[in-house]
Amino acid sequence: MSTIMVKKKIVSKRLVMTVLKSVLHIAIYILLGLLLAFFINHTAQAAELDYTEYPHYYGEIEYEDYEGTEDYYAESPPYLATPTAVAFIEPVSAHGRLLVTSRASRAHDTGDLLQGVVFEVRRAIDDVFMAQIVTNQFGEASVNLAAGDYFLREIAAPLDFIANPNRVSVRVQADRLTETNITHRPVPMVQEVAYEPPIPETVPDGRLLITNREQARGTGAPLAGATFEVRSIMDDILVAQLTANQFGEASVNLPAGDYFIRQTAPSAGFILDSARTNIRIASGELRSITIINEAEPIENEIEIVEDTPIYGRLLVTLMSGANGERLPHGIITVHDIMTDAHIATLSSNYFGEASILLPAGRYFLRQAAMPQGYLPNFDRIPFTVNAGDISDMSLVVRAKPVPVPPPAPATTQTNEPTPPPAVIEIIPDDEPDMQSRIEIVTRAAGSGNPLSGGLFAVYRAHDSRRMAELTTGTDGMVDLEVEAGLYFIRELRPTFGFLLETERIFLEVGEGETVIVELTKLRDSSIPYLPPDENGSGFIYITQTGQFMSALHYGGGGLMLVIALASVGLILYEVLFNKKRRILYA
Repeated sequence: MSTIMVKKKIVSKRLVMTVLKSVLHIAIYILLGLLLAFFINHTAQAAELDYTEYPHYYGEIEYEDYEGTEDYYAESPPYLATPTAVAFIEPVSAHGRLLVTSRASRAHDTGDLLQGVVFEVRRAIDDVFMAQIVTNQFGEASVNLAAGDYFLREIAAPLDFIANPNRVSVRVQADRLTETNITHRPVPMVQEVAYEPPIPETVPDGRLLITNREQARGTGAPLAGATFEVRSIMDDILVAQLTANQFGEASVNLPAGDYFIRQTAPSAGFILDSARTNIRIASGELRSITIINEAEPIENEIEIVEDTPIYGRLLVTLMSGANGERLPHGIITVHDIMTDAHIATLSSNYFGEASILLPAGRYFLRQAAMPQGYLPNFDRIPFTVNAGDISDMSLVVRAKPVPVPPPAPATTQTNEPTPPPAVIEIIPDDEPDMQSRIEIVTRAAGSGNPLSGGLFAVYRAHDSRRMAELTTGTDGMVDLEVEAGLYFIRELRPTFGFLLETERIFLEVGEGETVIVELTKLRDSSIPYLPPDENGSGFIYITQTGQFMSALHYGGGGLMLVIALASVGLILYEVLFNKKRRILYA
C-alpha cells in the first residue's frame, strides 16, 4: 500500500512538471516572437529615416543638371540656354498663326501686359469651337490655325479687370502671323465716380506717311505705283487705300487710334511684302512708316546652289537709357516669328554688342536679362534678316529706379522662423593678376557654429553651365577659383538636420575679386536624430527640451523590460528543465 502511494506521488509530480514546462515553453516562444517583431519594426523605421533615402525631409525637391536646360530665371522670365546650332523650322503650309496680346486700357491704367486672360477661338462660318488659349506672363497667347475666318471671345479676365463681352473677328492667312491686341478696363473702385469727359466738337486728326523704297543692291531708291490698304486694328475694317507717287510716298489723314498697314501690290519688278505693320495715330502728329521691297531675281545673274541656305547677320547694341553708355553682359533671345521657336541666346560683349548669322527671314527678339541696375524689356521686338545684309538694331535699356523705403510695418509675432538672407561680401584683390574667387561660408543660426557637409553647385549665368560642385568642410567653408563674370549658386543638399536653401543666389565676380557668400542655416525640427557616424557606432541622438536621453533609445524602458523577462525565462528553463542537471528527479 505504501509503495503504490509513493508511485502516485512521483507520477503526479512529473505530470505537474510537464505541464509547467509546456507553459513556460509557450511563454518563452511568445516573448522571443515579440522581441523579434519589435526589432524588425524598429529596423524598418530606421531604414525609412536613413539619411541617403529621404527626399521627403528636404521638401521632395529633385535637382536636375541645369547645364543646357531652359530653366534659368524661372521665377521671373524663363532663361534659355545657347543652342549648339541654328535651327530654322519651315512653317506648315495652309496654316497660319494667331497671336493675341492682352493689355490694360491706357485710358484707365498703365497699359501693362495682362497674364491669365482666357479666350476661346471659334470658326466664324459655323461657330465651331477650335481652341482655348491663355495669355502668358508677357500678355501673349498664340495658336496655329488653318487659313480662314475666326472670332475670339473672352471667357475669363484677370482679377480686378472687366471681361470684354464682344466678339473679335480675325482672319488667319496661310504662312502668316495674324496679331490682335485686346485691351481691358479695370473694375472701378467703390469710391470711384464714373465720369466721361465731354467730347470736343472737333478732334484734330493725325497724318500717316508711307514711304516705299527698294532694297536691291542697297540703292534705297523710291518706288512708285505700289498700293497699300489701311485697316482698323480692332475690327479689320478697311479705312483707306493708298498708291505711292513718283517720290515713293503715300499719305492720308486718320482719326487718332490703332491701325495696321498691308501692301496689296508692289511696284513692277519687285516682290510683294504682305507683312502686317501695326501703327498708332496720335492727334495732330505725323506717323512715318517705311516699307522696303526686294527686286525680283534676274535669271542667270547669280548662280545659286540648290538647297544652300542664304544667311544674313543680326547686330544688336545695348545702350544705357540713363547715360548712353554701352552695356556688357546683357542676355537676348532670338525666336522665329511664325512658330515662337527659340533660335539662339546672345550675350553682349565688352562693347555692348552681340551678333549672329541667321537664315533670311522674319524673327523677333526679347530681352531675357540685363546687367545689374537695369530693367529688361520683355516685349517682342520684330526684325527681318535679309540675305547678305546686316540688320543693325540698337536697344535702349532702362535703369532701375531708386526705391523709396516704405514706412516700417507694425511688429507682429510669428511662430515660424524666417531664414536670414545670404550675405554677399566683395573683397577686391590688391594684385590685379590674381585669380577671381567665390567663397561659401555656412553657419548655424543662433550659435554661429560652422556647418560641414553642405553640397553646393556653382553655375555660369549666361548659359546655366554647371562649373563645379562644392562640399563645405569642418570649418563650414569652401571656395572656388573662377573667371570674372556673372554666376549663381544653388544648394543641392544641406548639412543634415538643417533646412535647405531653395532660392538661387546670384552674384557678379569682378577681375581679381573674392566674393564671400555667407549663409545662416536654421534647424529642421522634423528630423529627430542624425544618421550613423563615420565609424558606424550607431545613431547619435538629439534630445528635445525636457526630454531624457534614455527615452530616445529604442522606445524607452519597454525594450529593457522585454529583454529582462526573456532573460529570466531562459534562466528558469535552464535551472528547472535541463535533464543533465536532474534537479527534480534526484
